[in-house]
Amino acid sequence: MANYIFTAQMRQSGVTPIPNIFIDEYMANADGNFVKVYLCGFIEAINGNKVSGDFISQKLELLESDIIKAWEYWESKGLVNIKKSSGELQIEFLNIYDVFYSNKSSVSMAATYSPEDIRSRMDNAKIKDMFQNIEKSLGRTMSAKEISMYLSWLDDYSFSPEVITLLIEYCKSKKKVDSRYFEKVAIAWHDANIASVEDAQKYITQHEEKYNKYRLILDFLGLKEHDLMKPQEEFLDKWFSNWNFSLELVLEACKICSLRINEPNFSYIDGILSNWSKQGIKTLREVETADSKKKSKNMKFKAPVNTFNSYDQRSYDIKELEKKLLGIEEVTPDE
Repeated sequence: MANYIFTAQMRQSGVTPIPNIFIDEYMANADGNFVKVYLCGFIEAINGNKVSGDFISQKLELLESDIIKAWEYWESKGLVNIKKSSGELQIEFLNIYDVFYSNKSSVSMAATYSPEDIRSRMDNAKIKDMFQNIEKSLGRTMSAKEISMYLSWLDDYSFSPEVITLLIEYCKSKKKVDSRYFEKVAIAWHDANIASVEDAQKYITQHEEKYNKYRLILDFLGLKEHDLMKPQEEFLDKWFSNWNFSLELVLEACKICSLRINEPNFSYIDGILSNWSKQGIKTLREVETADSKKKSKNMKFKAPVNTFNSYDQRSYDIKELEKKLLGIEEVTPDE
C-alpha cells in the first residue's frame, strides 16, 4: 500500500478550516466515502504530515481501492493534484476558493450582453420562444447571465434556438440543471460540429448507447455512475472504441476479475482484455478455446531427463515390501 505525502496551499495547526464552499458546492454531490477521505487527508495536509496508506485505510475502515477512487474523484473536480513517485502519492490540496471562482468565472464569461441587446434579440420570435420553452422546462425564471450564455451559443457556436432548447431538455432528462453542466454539454456539442436538431439527436443516441454500456459494466462491478472517474472512463473508451470489444466480452473479463481478486480493479480487467486483444480474441467461444488449450498445455508434463530418472524405473510389489520390512516370512505347509 502506497504512502502519502500531504501538502496544502494553506496552513493552520490546531483546527481544520474546511471552507464553506466545500460544504455548499462540493460535498452534497460526492460519495460519502469520498468526503471522508478528503477530510482525513485535509487534516494531515494542514499539519504537513506524511502517513502510510494503511493508516488512512484503518482510520476510515476503507479499502485502498476506495481511497484511490476518492483521490481520483477530487482530482477530477480540481480540488487536489496527485503526483506519483517511488511508491508514494503526493496529494496537494489546492485553494478551493481559487478553484471555485475560476470555474464560476469561466461560466460567466458569456455575460457580455447588455439589457438593450437582450431586449432587441427578443424581437426575434424563435429566440423569444426558445427562452419561454427553457423557462418552462426548468420551471423557473432565467437570470440575465443565463440569458447571455444562451445568446452566446447562438452567436459563437452557431446553434439554432431549437438545438439549444433540445440541449436543455436533454440535460434536464439526466437530472442536470446546473448552468456549468449546460455549458459543458454545449462545448461538447460544438466540438462535435452539431449544427441541427438532427445532428443533436444522432449525437445523443450515440452518446447514450455508449454510456448505457458503461453503466452496465459499473453495475456488474457493483459501482455507481458517479464512481466513474476519468481514468476508468479512459479504460472503457479503450476497450470499446480502440479494441472494439463487445459488451459480452468486457463483462466476461469483469467476471474473471471478480472471481480471481474479488474487487473491481480496472487495471486487472485491462490486463485480461489486453491479452485477448493481442491474441485476436473477439468472442466468448474464442475465450473458451484459448482457455482449453492453456489447460491442456498445463496438464501435459514430461519429466526432464536427469540422473534420477534417466534409467528404466522398477516396479515394486508394495505388499511384499511391507512383509520384508516387518520381518514376516510366509510359512509353507511342509514347514
